[in-house]
Amino acid sequence: MTNDYNLFDYLFWYRDLTFELFALNEVDLLILNVLLYLDFSSEFKSSSVGVSDISLRSLLNKYFINNEGKNVNLGLLIPSEYTQVAKMVLNSSRYEKIRCKGYVNKLKITDNEQFCAISYIINDYLYISFKGTDDSVMGWIENFCLVADNPTQAQIDSCHYTEKMANSSSFKSIILAGHSKGGNLAVYAALNSEKHIKDKISAVYSFDGPGVKNKGSDFESVGAKIHTVLPQESIIGRLFLKDDFGKKIIHSSKGGVNQHNPLFWNIERDRFKRCSTFTLQSNAINNALNNIIENMSQEDKDIFLSDIASFAKSSEMKRLSEFKDFYKLPTIILSLLGLSKQTKAYMLKVANILIRNNALSRIA
Repeated sequence: MTNDYNLFDYLFWYRDLTFELFALNEVDLLILNVLLYLDFSSEFKSSSVGVSDISLRSLLNKYFINNEGKNVNLGLLIPSEYTQVAKMVLNSSRYEKIRCKGYVNKLKITDNEQFCAISYIINDYLYISFKGTDDSVMGWIENFCLVADNPTQAQIDSCHYTEKMANSSSFKSIILAGHSKGGNLAVYAALNSEKHIKDKISAVYSFDGPGVKNKGSDFESVGAKIHTVLPQESIIGRLFLKDDFGKKIIHSSKGGVNQHNPLFWNIERDRFKRCSTFTLQSNAINNALNNIIENMSQEDKDIFLSDIASFAKSSEMKRLSEFKDFYKLPTIILSLLGLSKQTKAYMLKVANILIRNNALSRIA
């Protein structure tokens, strides 16, 4: 394959090749993770965790039947093309034997938590896949909580989920993966699960996910299994990232904030196209943002998180998509004006860093 091919090209060319003919790889893991951005709550009850399973083909069939004729809005920042990815997976022989179990999708306002995961059964592998941030405001509030030193509720639940799924099966090999926040959860679960589960884990993939602060007590042995896939102009994936375990820098056909979208990542045969270094813009943004976070006092962190929660409550927003609602703009603006001086200062610093490095000028 040449350098310009993407997920859609991969899905087309390898649609008839089973895993016996063309082994499971990092591209497959990301494709299956992208499916989680579709809401399967109606098709797969969360109460079935660790109990029953369903074929991936049946799951997708039910989803498209249930949503036929509906205007499905995945979110303000989530590519609508993910639906097309799901349709291509549905019609692919490569993925027809995959079975799914343990779908969980929850949003808990009291715990500032947005958590979603599913487990795929692929031949001898149990692939536990974690969803990134969805369109919910609560999910974004939880993202901001990563500046705190304590684990988020989603990180705690990623461990519980991994342990429950691993203990409910006899699979000898387990793979964990996720995109964005989902990658952070995959790494956190691998580092903080029980030892007998760590021993079963064969690989962990974080696709442009933020780094993990709490690395557990057995970082060296688990760290060797971690693959951190980062586009060459990564912003999100380099936050809190201080270790180079399994770092793979890859090529994206877009820059700035668009590089976080995996549909723009280029593919060479069975992997993403590698690059030797990050761009100068990525280095500048990474150094500046991590410097801000590292120098925040505990008091400033507490005020910042309190402000973000107050903003969400006063603006009455539940989804980021509501930013496009003209009639809600006055309420949103008033809520932003109510933020503390410290939080406004931090937000202006971050905006200045992104603008100065042209990260926002190349939005698709």
